[in-house]
Amino acid sequence: MADHNFNPLLAKKYGINLAIIINTAIFWTRSNAAKEDNFFNERYWFYGTPEYFSKYFPYFTPDQIKYALKKGKQCGVFLKGNFNKKGYDRTGWYSLSDEILKEVNLDRTCLYPYGYNNKQNEQNKYQESPQNQAAPHRVILPNASGKITPTIPVNKSINKKDINTIGDSSNTPNEKSVDNYKDDPLFTKFYLNYPNKQKPKEAYKEFKKLKPTEEFVSMLVDDINKRRSKDKRWQSRQYIPHPTTYLKTEYWMGDIITEDKPKQKYPTKEERAENEKQIKRREEEAARLKKEEIEASKNFKDTLFQ
Repeated sequence: MADHNFNPLLAKKYGINLAIIINTAIFWTRSNAAKEDNFFNERYWFYGTPEYFSKYFPYFTPDQIKYALKKGKQCGVFLKGNFNKKGYDRTGWYSLSDEILKEVNLDRTCLYPYGYNNKQNEQNKYQESPQNQAAPHRVILPNASGKITPTIPVNKSINKKDINTIGDSSNTPNEKSVDNYKDDPLFTKFYLNYPNKQKPKEAYKEFKKLKPTEEFVSMLVDDINKRRSKDKRWQSRQYIPHPTTYLKTEYWMGDIITEDKPKQKYPTKEERAENEKQIKRREEEAARLKKEEIEASKNFKDTLFQ
């Protein structure tokens, strides 16, 4: 995992949490601009949910990220949009506003200084403004190998070979790669073992998003076999989810239901009739006792005043 930096001047103005997110948003914007991706309304966007962003910022809770994004929108740091292809998708899209870009002296691509003109002479190319001269503060997070990944300087351009980032739609397999699902041995192993074979291309898209390994696929196959032999819901094909749903919802993390739910027992006609008789007898008994109580009270009053 790369170092997470923040500008101390932005941290003083907006708080450390938002300053870290702003610095990372600059990196995402620069990456998308280099790849000409996620471009809408004359600007570049990144997208995700607070829960998804928390995977990139493990030291923030989803609520902290949600609050920081909300604060950033209120302060004019971020613009919020909705460019989801499906109407029910509520994933948030965010873009750095012109105000914050001017403050950090970057244009909408974050590749050049604010107001940069490609026709300018080489002598007039980017020089960082005095307000950004403060040394960046780092939040160092080592990657899986324990090594520290160097951050990308602000004035360094990113080419299309750079790694994908959160909010980068290139993480999703394109149409041509989806057509080759039959040639993927890992997906073939998963799909052949899955009992409800539906929409393999869509399933392959979700499969590739998980970046599967041989061990991961073996775990999926083992889970599928256990559910086929033990899970009561998987005994009927109509209750087995589509492979796309299985992968997208991380179905393998759920419990295996080995017992049927106890069915509610309803009384028979004879039992209902017997219950009604018992209720009637109790009501008659209660009425008799009430009548006796009234008569006893009356007799007591008559004896008292004789």
